[in-house]
Amino acid sequence: MKDYKMSLFKNMFFVVMFALLVVGCSNQGGTSQDFSAQIAASDAGFASLQKLDWAGYVAQVEPEGVAKFRATLMPGIEKMVLASKTDSINLFGKNFNSQEIQDLDSNAFFVEIMNMVSEVSPEIKTTFSNMVNTTMGAVPDGDSLVYIVVKTSMMIGPRSVDEMNIQSVVSSDDGWKLRMSPKMDGIAMMLAQAFPR
Repeated sequence: MKDYKMSLFKNMFFVVMFALLVVGCSNQGGTSQDFSAQIAASDAGFASLQKLDWAGYVAQVEPEGVAKFRATLMPGIEKMVLASKTDSINLFGKNFNSQEIQDLDSNAFFVEIMNMVSEVSPEIKTTFSNMVNTTMGAVPDGDSLVYIVVKTSMMIGPRSVDEMNIQSVVSSDDGWKLRMSPKMDGIAMMLAQAFPR
């Protein structure tokens, strides 16, 4: 009788262990996430950059990033407005009514500035149009932020250059939005340096 109880206990132990193992494995399989929506947002952003479709790009970016771009440039523009003896200022060879440019919302401001920069800096067009992006994977950071790892290849003169980029994609009420590309932040900082201080 004692052996029977021991045998029953062993069998129950193995059944319970097997059940726990199966549940554990199935839960691990269930944690693999589908990042297709986030990758699609990242790919669409890079596609807009390649075409210099600034309106298309900025529509995919979270509002805070676009507002930061505007805030980086506005102090220099406001100084130009104060120094102007007329009601217009000249930015990158284009005249603007000083009040109108100050009244532009963040998205319209971004599009206007980037269109002007593209016209006066053909190398920007060359750089972005030559980019070939390959998504390497996605890494979640909580439920509302995903880092998309992108390998970017481009031709700079006769040389092929590869770099790894991280595109942050954040959850919003409108689906998944991009964080402003570090390349755009860099352009804003360079432009800000060129404005009066």
